[in-house]
Amino acid sequence: MINVSMLIADFPKQEEIADELIFSLAKGNREALKIIYEKSINALYAYVLSLTKNKYDTEDVLQETYVSIAENAASYHGGNKAMAWIFRIARNFTLMHFRKEKNKDSIHEVEEAVDAKYSFSFVENADHRMLLESAMEILEEEERQILFLHAVAGWKNREIAEYLGKNLNTVLSKYQRSIKKMQEHLGKDE
Repeated sequence: MINVSMLIADFPKQEEIADELIFSLAKGNREALKIIYEKSINALYAYVLSLTKNKYDTEDVLQETYVSIAENAASYHGGNKAMAWIFRIARNFTLMHFRKEKNKDSIHEVEEAVDAKYSFSFVENADHRMLLESAMEILEEEERQILFLHAVAGWKNREIAEYLGKNLNTVLSKYQRSIKKMQEHLGKDE
């Protein structure tokens, strides 16, 4: 049986993005954007995909997110975690994307849903990829967010609680519930 907790603990953790990178970007250093992208893309992709459940929508949101990071770097004040700032931008674009999608034709949505497959190709470890793909199928949205922020972004539960505006005990409970669901799901597949 696969131990989900051990798999999550084994995930490579997200690199921190220093405030100085954002400040450098604000001063016009485009190389800083490249470094920010390289350090954040995997965690940000997994997080946005956990919200959209569609790789095409995820790619659209990410493109808008990185453009916004470049355009709004001067508004970053530092002192906060830079990744939390970046995740908030991505979350806002995801919400805007959902609002736009509400107005689209339902046939178009069905076609996209059929064509879109979750893509965790950046995850080299096959067990990790299987875990993420399974999470997309069986977890509720908030459970996915908590699991992905913990496993892929490497955030601590208190950081997740603060980011999501939730009580720490709620986050801990949902995280444990997610692990249990994943463990049961993956145990059945064997």
